[in-house]
Amino acid sequence: MLEIKVDIFEYEKASAPDLLIIYGLGPCIGISIYDPKTKSGYLGHFPNECDIETRMIQKAVEDYGDIGKLKATLRGGSLTVTKEGVIRNREFL
Repeated sequence: MLEIKVDIFEYEKASAPDLLIIYGLGPCIGISIYDPKTKSGYLGHFPNECDIETRMIQKAVEDYGDIGKLKATLRGGSLTVTKEGVIRNREFL
């Protein structure tokens, strides 16, 4: 079993029994796309306002075809430090 670390601005694909790992999301978001049938998927680590996650999602759609069978989660992104040093909650729609 491999443990594959996903750094900021990156995404990786793996299959069981390998593990995809993100450390310290902070204000970043982590997106996972998982196919229960093949026990494989993607994990991405992205800052706010980044288009890399779009490429990861497009790649998953290309790889898996029927996106209705996939499970996706979004985590992190809870805090942002502004230029003024104020910490506030972020909102996702």
